[in-house]
This record gives sequence, structure tokens and C-alpha cells, in this order.
Amino acid sequence: MCRNSILLSLVVLSLTIFGTGQVPDKGELKINGVALKPVAEGSFLLGDRKAKFITSKDGVPEVMEIANTDGSTTRLLYERDWKPAAANLEEFTGEWSSEEAQSQVTFNVENGNCF
Repeated sequence: MCRNSILLSLVVLSLTIFGTGQVPDKGELKINGVALKPVAEGSFLLGDRKAKFITSKDGVPEVMEIANTDGSTTRLLYERDWKPAAANLEEFTGEWSSEEAQSQVTFNVENGNCF
């Protein structure tokens, strides 16, 4: 498997993790309607912008950097799933309401479980 194929596989996995608006369309991976195309040295083109992944020492993608045409850089950061401990959940115990949604909910924690 060539380097770009491996990296493109990594991109698909990473974009799922990063939660961007990616959509496979006729064999192309698209982000917000723009095709992501592999180019030399493990970089990708996203329309007229260059994109690359920065990985941890374990090879896990942590950041996707997109060089914008105005000289700025967009950085998409990997966020791991939040798996709170029971003590973290206790902070949410109580009555929660939304005037806009016209609703109210009671949040309780018993033995590390939410109700």
C-alpha cells in the first residue's frame, strides 16, 4: 500500500474522530463539499488549501492543519470521548431547565449511574 493510501485511510478515520462535515461522495472524501485529495509527502489538498495531519508519537492523529489562502491556519483538534467518573457526574445533579425549549429535567446520580 502506498504512503498516500495509508494516509488517506488515516484521514478517513481522523475526520470521523474530529467530527467535521465529511461526506464520501463517488469515492471522494469531502469536507464541507470540498474534495480532500492526497498529494506528495503526506499532504492533502482541500480545494486550493493544503492540509496535513500532525500525529502523536504513537502515530495517532491529534491535529489537522489547513493552510488557508489568506495566510491563516485552521487547526482541527482531536477530542477524545468524555468518560466521566461518578464524582464528575455529581456536579450535574439537580434541576435543569430551558425557557427557550420550555422544558425541565431532573438529573440524579446513584451508584455512578445517571437517572
